[in-house]
Amino acid sequence: SKVECYLCIIPGTILAQVYHKYHQQILEMNVRTFLQFKGASNKGIRDTLIGHHPTAAQIRKGDTERAPEPDMFFAYNNGISTTASDVTVVQTENGPVITEIKDWQIVNGGQTTASISAVMGMKDVDKSDISRAYVSMKVSVIKDPNRISEIVPLISRFANTQSAVKKSDFNINEPFLRELEDLSRSEWAKTDTGKPVSKWFFERTRGQYMDQLKRHPTKSAEKEFLAEYPKKQMFDKTMLAKYMMAWYQDPGSVCRGGEQNYGKFYNKLHSAAFHFDANKYYRTIAKAILFKTIDAFYGKDGIQLPGYKSNMVAYTVAALSFLSNKSLDLGRIWKEQFVVSLSVLKDMEKGIDMANVYARLVNGAAHITYKVKETTIGADGKKHNHYVPHILPDEEVQKIKSTALFKIMQFVKNNLEGPLYDHLVKDVYEGMNINEWTKTTGCWEALRVKLNDNVDLKIPIELLSSAGDLDEEITDGQKRKISEASNVSADEWWSINKWAKETYKLTPRETAFLGQMGYRVKRGFDISFKQAKWALDLYEKAKANGWTYEG
Repeated sequence: SKVECYLCIIPGTILAQVYHKYHQQILEMNVRTFLQFKGASNKGIRDTLIGHHPTAAQIRKGDTERAPEPDMFFAYNNGISTTASDVTVVQTENGPVITEIKDWQIVNGGQTTASISAVMGMKDVDKSDISRAYVSMKVSVIKDPNRISEIVPLISRFANTQSAVKKSDFNINEPFLRELEDLSRSEWAKTDTGKPVSKWFFERTRGQYMDQLKRHPTKSAEKEFLAEYPKKQMFDKTMLAKYMMAWYQDPGSVCRGGEQNYGKFYNKLHSAAFHFDANKYYRTIAKAILFKTIDAFYGKDGIQLPGYKSNMVAYTVAALSFLSNKSLDLGRIWKEQFVVSLSVLKDMEKGIDMANVYARLVNGAAHITYKVKETTIGADGKKHNHYVPHILPDEEVQKIKSTALFKIMQFVKNNLEGPLYDHLVKDVYEGMNINEWTKTTGCWEALRVKLNDNVDLKIPIELLSSAGDLDEEITDGQKRKISEASNVSADEWWSINKWAKETYKLTPRETAFLGQMGYRVKRGFDISFKQAKWALDLYEKAKANGWTYEG
């Protein structure tokens, strides 16, 4: 009663033509864009259509040449699953035929569709031979137009559960993901003089970046795309979740791994009805830059951390967020992406990432070298490429050292890295496995207490922004709670903290949190709604258990 289903056969050439014309629109409800001929399935589709011609290395391993079998495509391939809001079926002498289809979406079989289209676009391919390929197709027509947005994603999810699809491949049409994608296609990162340099590419659907790159017909067009969207400025949903969850002071979630962390990140933003605007986009890219630079600093271009690098990166970002009360000057990090002259930057772009430049300089490198490709014409008249080492000019080095990012990284090196590593690796709770220890909330809670108690861990005020955290939107009721908690004096919070230590009427975690509240109020730091609510609940709990303030 909800869905009409049609089982059909569609010529491969027709399917390829539709995909070529409508491309991403017809895959809007699919979970992935074309992943190129990398996986076994896509290679198998290609080989069925045009045959298999093994390389010399493959022949040595026993691989053999196979002739094309486009007429066997129907038998070899699982086919595609599609949805629509309406179809027109006409009876012909050969049986019923679909002549018109409305709101057509391929929800499973995007790789099949794109692979056939890619083969059709190859040079020296016999199109008439491929015309013998047919594809099985299911069309599910959703009868109630008001339920399309509800039913189609479920069909997509369940139709894809039998293949290796990641959790992060779903929910790609979430508004905040669409907004982020749109901003990444329109917002240029600029020099300090306002000259556009490049954009960051957010990959909303897996494989989207390479798919768009390979759709350019010429090498020069591909080069233009790469100049606008450099590979090192591409990030996907799991990367986004790492940057933001670390900043949201949940490093334990980041340490649990990409897919699990993304699930928690998605639920957090979805439940908060989060929306991206230009300012939030700039701050998000700044978090990406900060995360990548810290990662490089702990790597081979920096201090070469002996282990647990990914854990240290997540906790370092979270610690910076905590110590600054989410008020690091992220706007300045966004604006200072390209302090190096454009001519030098162009020379460097293929030889070294700026994150690695920062890592080397913060670690005390006397100079920065990078390789530049130069092309010469040999005696044989052919072009020869070779790489020549260059040294980054001192004036460019000084520009980098004047940035907020460099000074933040100096703070990490001189004040933060040592205590963090000791906490994660040396002070493991009761002999726990270190990786498991860093996944726990207890690890982060214990670290926050240490960060509060360490007087050396004060971020220079020049690296902070008066704007504070612009990411979290709160209601009027939440604001009232925050105001109520902020109006309790630091001495009152410390009084409860001292009373709890003496009476054991509160848990160690609650006791430590009240000490942090006193610290935040004393320093004028902002308080989140969750912190305010918990603090006020503990305030009432302490009063009910006999605490009184004698200030």
